[in-house]
Amino acid sequence: DETVVAVIGHYRQPSSAAAQSLYTEAGMPFLVIGATLPPARTTWQLSPPPDRLAEALVEATGTARRVALWTEEPSAPTAQAVEAALRAQGKALAGDGEAEAVVSLLPPVQTGERMTQGMRAVGTTPLLAAAFGAVAGEAAQGTVIITPYPLPQAVEGTSEWRAAYAAMGPHVPEPGPYALPTYEAVRLLAGAIARAAAQGEVDRATVAEAMAGTDVEGFLGPIGWDGAGFWREAPLYRYRWAADGPRPDLP
Repeated sequence: DETVVAVIGHYRQPSSAAAQSLYTEAGMPFLVIGATLPPARTTWQLSPPPDRLAEALVEATGTARRVALWTEEPSAPTAQAVEAALRAQGKALAGDGEAEAVVSLLPPVQTGERMTQGMRAVGTTPLLAAAFGAVAGEAAQGTVIITPYPLPQAVEGTSEWRAAYAAMGPHVPEPGPYALPTYEAVRLLAGAIARAAAQGEVDRATVAEAMAGTDVEGFLGPIGWDGAGFWREAPLYRYRWAADGPRPDLP
Protein backbone atom coordinates (compact mmCIF):
# COMPACT_ATOMS: atom_id res chain seq x y z
CA ASP A 1 0.00 0.00 0.00
CA GLU A 2 1.88 3.04 -1.27
CA THR A 3 -0.20 5.37 0.92
CA VAL A 4 1.53 3.93 4.01
CA VAL A 5 4.51 6.23 4.51
CA ALA A 6 5.98 5.00 7.82
CA VAL A 7 5.81 2.28 10.49
CA ILE A 8 6.06 2.51 14.29
CA GLY A 9 6.90 -0.75 16.08
CA HIS A 10 7.34 -3.58 16.85
CA TYR A 11 8.02 -3.58 20.60
CA ARG A 12 9.92 -6.88 20.54
CA GLN A 13 13.38 -7.70 19.27
CA PRO A 14 12.54 -10.71 17.03
CA SER A 15 9.59 -9.14 15.23
CA SER A 16 11.40 -5.82 14.76
CA ALA A 17 14.49 -7.55 13.37
CA ALA A 18 12.43 -9.74 11.04
CA ALA A 19 10.64 -6.73 9.56
CA GLN A 20 13.56 -4.33 9.18
CA SER A 21 14.98 -5.69 5.93
CA LEU A 22 11.54 -5.59 4.29
CA TYR A 23 11.02 -1.97 5.29
CA THR A 24 14.52 -0.99 4.17
CA GLU A 25 13.99 -2.63 0.77
CA ALA A 26 10.67 -0.77 0.41
CA GLY A 27 12.20 2.56 1.49
CA MET A 28 9.76 2.61 4.41
CA PRO A 29 10.64 4.90 7.33
CA PHE A 30 10.73 2.69 10.45
CA LEU A 31 10.55 4.16 13.97
CA VAL A 32 11.75 1.39 16.28
CA ILE A 33 10.48 1.05 19.86
CA GLY A 34 11.45 -1.76 22.21
CA ALA A 35 14.30 -3.21 20.14
CA THR A 36 17.84 -2.43 19.03
CA LEU A 37 18.62 -3.10 15.37
CA PRO A 38 21.58 -2.59 13.06
CA PRO A 39 21.63 0.92 11.55
CA ALA A 40 19.85 1.22 8.19
CA ARG A 41 19.07 4.12 5.89
CA THR A 42 15.35 4.36 6.75
CA THR A 43 15.50 3.13 10.38
CA TRP A 44 15.33 5.46 13.39
CA GLN A 45 15.51 3.93 16.85
CA LEU A 46 14.03 5.33 20.05
CA SER A 47 16.81 3.71 22.04
CA PRO A 48 20.45 4.41 22.85
CA PRO A 49 23.21 2.76 20.82
CA PRO A 50 23.60 -0.89 21.88
CA ASP A 51 27.08 -0.41 23.34
CA ARG A 52 25.79 2.23 25.77
CA LEU A 53 22.86 0.07 26.89
CA ALA A 54 25.11 -2.98 27.22
CA GLU A 55 27.65 -1.07 29.32
CA ALA A 56 24.90 -0.09 31.77
CA LEU A 57 23.53 -3.65 31.90
CA VAL A 58 26.93 -5.14 32.68
CA GLU A 59 27.72 -2.46 35.26
CA ALA A 60 24.46 -3.41 37.04
CA THR A 61 25.80 -6.94 37.63
CA GLY A 62 27.99 -5.35 40.32
CA THR A 63 30.92 -7.35 41.61
CA ALA A 64 29.97 -10.56 39.79
CA ARG A 65 32.90 -11.78 37.70
CA ARG A 66 31.11 -14.61 35.85
CA VAL A 67 27.93 -13.56 34.04
CA ALA A 68 25.43 -15.58 32.00
CA LEU A 69 23.66 -14.05 29.00
CA TRP A 70 20.10 -15.15 28.18
CA THR A 71 19.00 -14.16 24.69
CA GLU A 72 16.79 -15.37 21.83
CA GLU A 73 19.24 -13.95 19.27
CA PRO A 74 22.96 -14.22 20.11
CA SER A 75 23.79 -12.24 16.96
CA ALA A 76 21.49 -9.30 17.84
CA PRO A 77 23.27 -5.97 18.40
CA THR A 78 22.55 -5.75 22.13
CA ALA A 79 23.61 -9.35 22.78
CA GLN A 80 26.86 -8.79 20.91
CA ALA A 81 27.40 -5.52 22.78
CA VAL A 82 26.82 -7.23 26.15
CA GLU A 83 29.53 -9.77 25.35
CA ALA A 84 31.90 -6.94 24.40
CA ALA A 85 31.04 -5.01 27.58
CA LEU A 86 31.73 -8.09 29.70
CA ARG A 87 35.21 -8.34 28.21
CA ALA A 88 35.81 -4.60 28.60
CA GLN A 89 34.82 -4.72 32.27
CA GLY A 90 36.98 -7.76 33.00
CA LYS A 91 34.09 -10.21 33.40
CA ALA A 92 33.67 -13.65 31.88
CA LEU A 93 30.71 -15.04 29.93
CA ALA A 94 29.59 -18.12 31.85
CA GLY A 95 26.93 -20.82 31.78
CA ASP A 96 24.09 -20.83 34.26
CA GLY A 97 25.74 -23.40 36.50
CA GLU A 98 28.80 -21.27 37.22
CA ALA A 99 27.46 -17.72 36.74
CA GLU A 100 27.22 -15.29 39.65
CA ALA A 101 24.77 -13.06 37.77
CA VAL A 102 22.72 -13.07 34.59
CA VAL A 103 21.86 -10.46 31.97
CA SER A 104 18.53 -11.41 30.41
CA LEU A 105 17.43 -10.14 27.02
CA LEU A 106 14.57 -12.65 26.97
CA PRO A 107 10.86 -11.73 27.13
CA PRO A 108 9.28 -11.53 30.61
CA VAL A 109 7.68 -14.98 30.77
CA GLN A 110 10.76 -16.83 29.53
CA THR A 111 12.96 -14.91 31.96
CA GLY A 112 10.57 -15.60 34.82
CA GLU A 113 10.56 -19.31 34.05
CA ARG A 114 14.35 -19.47 34.37
CA MET A 115 14.69 -17.37 37.51
CA THR A 116 15.71 -18.96 40.81
CA GLN A 117 15.59 -17.51 44.31
CA GLY A 118 18.54 -15.27 45.12
CA MET A 119 19.73 -14.97 41.50
CA ARG A 120 21.34 -11.62 40.71
CA ALA A 121 19.55 -10.70 37.49
CA VAL A 122 19.65 -7.67 35.21
CA GLY A 123 17.33 -7.07 32.27
CA THR A 124 15.78 -4.53 29.94
CA THR A 125 12.35 -2.97 29.40
CA PRO A 126 10.31 -6.22 28.99
CA LEU A 127 11.05 -7.16 32.60
CA LEU A 128 8.96 -4.21 33.78
CA ALA A 129 5.91 -6.25 32.72
CA ALA A 130 3.64 -7.69 35.40
CA ALA A 131 3.97 -11.08 33.65
CA PHE A 132 7.60 -11.29 34.76
CA GLY A 133 6.68 -10.92 38.41
CA ALA A 134 3.72 -13.28 38.07
CA VAL A 135 5.87 -16.07 36.62
CA ALA A 136 9.06 -15.52 38.63
CA GLY A 137 7.24 -14.94 41.94
CA GLU A 138 9.54 -14.08 44.83
CA ALA A 139 12.57 -14.82 42.62
CA ALA A 140 11.84 -11.57 40.75
CA GLN A 141 12.68 -9.45 43.79
CA GLY A 142 15.98 -7.64 43.41
CA THR A 143 16.03 -7.88 39.62
CA VAL A 144 17.49 -4.68 38.13
CA ILE A 145 16.02 -3.24 34.92
CA ILE A 146 17.86 -0.75 32.70
CA THR A 147 15.55 1.02 30.25
CA PRO A 148 15.27 4.21 28.19
CA TYR A 149 11.52 4.24 28.94
CA PRO A 150 10.39 5.33 32.41
CA LEU A 151 7.06 4.23 33.82
CA PRO A 152 4.80 7.27 33.20
CA GLN A 153 3.55 7.31 36.80
CA ALA A 154 7.06 8.32 37.91
CA VAL A 155 7.51 11.10 35.33
CA GLU A 156 6.87 14.60 36.60
CA GLY A 157 4.08 16.52 34.89
CA THR A 158 2.26 13.54 33.37
CA SER A 159 -0.87 13.65 35.57
CA GLU A 160 -3.09 15.35 32.95
CA TRP A 161 -1.69 13.16 30.18
CA ARG A 162 -2.39 10.01 32.22
CA ALA A 163 -5.93 11.21 32.97
CA ALA A 164 -6.55 11.71 29.23
CA TYR A 165 -5.06 8.28 28.56
CA ALA A 166 -7.41 6.66 31.09
CA ALA A 167 -10.40 8.49 29.58
CA MET A 168 -10.01 6.74 26.23
CA GLY A 169 -12.22 3.85 27.33
CA PRO A 170 -13.96 2.13 30.25
CA HIS A 171 -11.21 -0.37 31.13
CA VAL A 172 -7.94 1.33 30.19
CA PRO A 173 -5.01 0.11 32.34
CA GLU A 174 -2.27 2.36 33.66
CA PRO A 175 0.11 3.24 30.81
CA GLY A 176 3.20 1.05 30.70
CA PRO A 177 6.78 1.81 29.65
CA TYR A 178 6.02 1.82 25.92
CA ALA A 179 3.23 4.40 26.14
CA LEU A 180 5.34 7.58 26.27
CA PRO A 181 7.81 6.57 23.52
CA THR A 182 4.88 5.59 21.31
CA TYR A 183 3.28 9.00 21.73
CA GLU A 184 6.60 10.69 21.05
CA ALA A 185 7.08 8.52 17.93
CA VAL A 186 3.70 9.71 16.66
CA ARG A 187 4.76 13.31 17.27
CA LEU A 188 8.04 12.71 15.43
CA LEU A 189 6.21 11.17 12.50
CA ALA A 190 3.63 13.97 12.40
CA GLY A 191 6.46 16.49 12.34
CA ALA A 192 8.23 14.70 9.50
CA ILE A 193 5.00 14.46 7.47
CA ALA A 194 4.35 18.17 8.00
CA ARG A 195 7.86 19.02 6.83
CA ALA A 196 7.49 16.79 3.78
CA ALA A 197 4.11 18.37 2.96
CA ALA A 198 5.62 21.84 3.17
CA GLN A 199 8.15 20.82 0.51
CA GLY A 200 5.55 19.23 -1.80
CA GLU A 201 4.54 15.57 -2.07
CA VAL A 202 4.22 13.28 0.96
CA ASP A 203 5.58 9.80 0.27
CA ARG A 204 8.06 7.40 1.84
CA ALA A 205 11.09 9.09 0.33
CA THR A 206 10.12 12.62 1.37
CA VAL A 207 9.08 11.50 4.88
CA ALA A 208 12.38 9.64 5.30
CA GLU A 209 14.31 12.72 4.20
CA ALA A 210 12.34 14.88 6.62
CA MET A 211 12.64 12.39 9.51
CA ALA A 212 16.43 12.69 9.51
CA GLY A 213 16.11 16.30 10.66
CA THR A 214 13.02 15.98 12.87
CA ASP A 215 13.16 16.11 16.65
CA VAL A 216 10.75 16.71 19.53
CA GLU A 217 10.94 17.55 23.22
CA GLY A 218 8.41 16.27 25.73
CA PHE A 219 8.11 14.10 28.84
CA LEU A 220 11.13 12.05 27.76
CA GLY A 221 13.29 15.10 27.12
CA PRO A 222 14.74 15.93 23.71
CA ILE A 223 14.55 13.20 21.06
CA GLY A 224 16.74 13.58 18.00
CA TRP A 225 19.00 11.27 16.02
CA ASP A 226 22.70 10.61 15.97
CA GLY A 227 24.54 9.72 12.76
CA ALA A 228 23.47 6.06 13.00
CA GLY A 229 19.79 6.81 13.63
CA PHE A 230 19.80 6.11 17.37
CA TRP A 231 18.22 8.41 19.97
CA ARG A 232 20.86 11.03 20.61
CA GLU A 233 21.37 11.60 24.38
CA ALA A 234 18.77 8.97 25.30
CA PRO A 235 18.36 8.74 29.09
CA LEU A 236 18.67 5.42 30.90
CA TYR A 237 16.47 4.70 33.91
CA ARG A 238 17.07 2.05 36.54
CA TYR A 239 14.34 0.05 38.28
CA ARG A 240 14.46 -2.77 40.82
CA TRP A 241 11.74 -5.36 41.44
CA ALA A 242 10.29 -5.17 44.95
CA ALA A 243 7.53 -7.21 46.57
CA ASP A 244 4.89 -4.95 44.98
CA GLY A 245 6.51 -4.60 41.55
CA PRO A 246 9.26 -2.54 39.88
CA ARG A 247 10.32 0.65 41.65
CA PRO A 248 12.79 3.40 40.64
CA ASP A 249 16.22 2.45 41.94
CA LEU A 250 19.44 4.30 42.57
CA PRO A 251 22.66 2.48 41.61
